[in-house]
Amino acid sequence: MVEIIQPVDPVQKAIAYLTPFFPDVVFGLGVPSDWTWGPLLIVVSDAGGAGTHDYILDNAYLRVEISCQDVELCSETARKIHGLLAAWQFEDRAVYWDRTLQRPTYALDEETEVPSYSLTVSMNFRMTREQVTAP
Repeated sequence: MVEIIQPVDPVQKAIAYLTPFFPDVVFGLGVPSDWTWGPLLIVVSDAGGAGTHDYILDNAYLRVEISCQDVELCSETARKIHGLLAAWQFEDRAVYWDRTLQRPTYALDEETEVPSYSLTVSMNFRMTREQVTAP
């Protein structure tokens, strides 16, 4: 038996944290095939990060993209998500805010002409201990 320290999945953890604040919104790792390019969509992805430091912390960059036809709603949602991610450390002792890498920024999808905002933040997550045994 070996005890390991492994990183958590920052994307799944972020989606679980953010979903209750946006109960009627589609969250995903990408654009769902049945999305109609209109209602609010929030995509969370792992954009890299510095990795393990201080033995127990894992640094991850979270990229969040918000799309919908209503540009004001996109902007408001992006800024709210940025604030929620910054405040997350006060709700979960295993999460630590590091910094903003890209502030909420507007872009227009050239192909679909759907407005979107994106942001990228650096977060530290406490890794978990696990006992691993060989089969």
